[in-house]
Amino acid sequence: MEVKTYPEMDAKIKDILRIGGSRSGLYAAQRIEDLEKEVERLRIVEQAYEALKTAI
Repeated sequence: MEVKTYPEMDAKIKDILRIGGSRSGLYAAQRIEDLEKEVERLRIVEQAYEALKTAI
């Protein structure tokens, strides 16, 4: 089964996890943010790689 994800829902889920205050919820919210940052970093690296590849 495929589940579509949306940035707005991700933000709400992170808020819910933080409000809950459990250590596992706080950990999960932080992990989600860390992974989102890593995805963005890799997206930038990929764009730079593709630009370099077409320039050569």
